[in-house]
Amino acid sequence: MTELETQTSGSGIAQVLAMSWPASLTMLNATVIKFVDGLMVSRVGPAPFSAQFVAGMFSFVPESFMLGLLTVVNTHVSQNFGAGNFRQTGRYAWAGIFLALGAAGVMAPLAIWAPEIFGMLRHGPAVLALEVMYFRYMILTVCFPLSSRVLEQFFFGIHRPRIVLVASLIANTVNVIANYILIFGKFGFPAMGLKGAAIGTIIAWAAQFLILLGIFVSARMHGVFATRFVATARLRHCKDLVRVGWPAGTQLCNDVLCWSLFTGVLVGTYFGKAHLTASVAAMRYLGLSFMPALGVGIATT
Repeated sequence: MTELETQTSGSGIAQVLAMSWPASLTMLNATVIKFVDGLMVSRVGPAPFSAQFVAGMFSFVPESFMLGLLTVVNTHVSQNFGAGNFRQTGRYAWAGIFLALGAAGVMAPLAIWAPEIFGMLRHGPAVLALEVMYFRYMILTVCFPLSSRVLEQFFFGIHRPRIVLVASLIANTVNVIANYILIFGKFGFPAMGLKGAAIGTIIAWAAQFLILLGIFVSARMHGVFATRFVATARLRHCKDLVRVGWPAGTQLCNDVLCWSLFTGVLVGTYFGKAHLTASVAAMRYLGLSFMPALGVGIATT
């Protein structure tokens, strides 16, 4: 390797590391929200603990397709940012938000069929009721994590990963506080158990989205990236995102679907409640191990 190639390689690694550590911590924070939820719910009992994970995984199946697809907002934003077409970056972000909101509307009817979906798992009436309840909360508010993913990818694309990191840290703090109050019934609130965890998660996701949106449409961002011009996003921008992003969405959805069936059907139905609870606990820790690596992938993109 020549000296120039060595310098170029070293510079590339340094750039990826500089971008990836905030992205890695952000991905870890998203996992920590679910980990903390599981940890707190485990204090309520094994049935809510298992029901939360299974229902969360099944709600994540359709969500994961859009999360994978919307990751390419990063690609289009970063390409236009590098080319100096700053105003195009805001258009792709709004196109992503439109797709996120449209997908959320398409997913909403799944809440109606939740009893049939989880009834096939034969986890028992008590667990079934908890799974249906948690699934409905997650699927009916999926607009928040999907829209947040778009804005996260926008900020990654314009090389502002620390904005996303700070927003995710605040969301984690809100999640812990809301969970503590609602799950265990503190400060005059009734103890809501798993329902409290669902509401706490929604509050945390909404907080993160509103923080990112507030910065996105701020005067400083608008002055450079025209982020307030909602109407400038065209159908072609949405088509660009779908055309490039659907394979990534399909791949992620396939992975999540396999894990959902493995945990909910094979372990939960054929092995029993004790095995399901143990598997859920192990899976909670597993997520902490590989999510930071996804941040490196985002930075490389």
